[in-house]
Amino acid sequence: MKGRKWWQIPLGIPVLLLLWFAATRDGLVSPFVLAKPELVWRALVNQGTTGALWVDIGMTTYRALSGLLLSAIFGIPLGLFLGYVSQAYRHVALPLDIIRSIPSATLFPVFILAFGVGNASKVAVVFYGCFFLIVMASIYGGRGTNDRPKRIQMVKSLRATQSQVFRYVVLPDALPNILSGMRISASIAFVLVVVTEMFLGANNGLGKRIYDMYLSYRIPDLYADLLLLGLLGYFANAAVERINRYLNPSAHAATSDRVS
Repeated sequence: MKGRKWWQIPLGIPVLLLLWFAATRDGLVSPFVLAKPELVWRALVNQGTTGALWVDIGMTTYRALSGLLLSAIFGIPLGLFLGYVSQAYRHVALPLDIIRSIPSATLFPVFILAFGVGNASKVAVVFYGCFFLIVMASIYGGRGTNDRPKRIQMVKSLRATQSQVFRYVVLPDALPNILSGMRISASIAFVLVVVTEMFLGANNGLGKRIYDMYLSYRIPDLYADLLLLGLLGYFANAAVERINRYLNPSAHAATSDRVS
């Protein structure tokens, strides 16, 4: 912030709050559509004093991160292999495109039949929704840039093994794509888990809480829970971005220079 001009200070949150406050004055927007910010804040504080809220946050986070991590564990190696071995990708490109085009929501009955209505089905929905995103990001990363064959040849001239070529050339090339796919998948994971908690018979979680608030017309509480969900997604994205900065500091420095 030091050295910034006043017009360079981010104004998104203050402007959004101002518009929200103005829209809820004098009946401009129905309170059944948009609650007043002060009522939402009061509802958020009241909910925060109860243990049930933290249980719901914990369960939503657990389901989302479980599906995300499983999709990364299986998706990244598969995507890197398909990207690096182009002949293998040709054989699976068509079925991969067909399967990943099926929305997760349409497969709810399949997941219920296969895993029941417990946590397993909810994690499976998140896994399915994130897996193909991570696979495709890893495939594009595994293909590398135009100059990668020259770098591979140089490393091989130094008597590097195939595993060393993969470790020192292929993986660093693929890392930015993989982390971009992880950032997108982190947000989608929370979206999917909330939908499953709404409609797959969950006993807890933010999705069930949001749906219960809607059914009882507790609009300020509804918006308070939506804000919490947005914060969870934000922190998940921030965590992946921090990992990106740690693993790829040169690319982050270049991006920061361009922004400034």
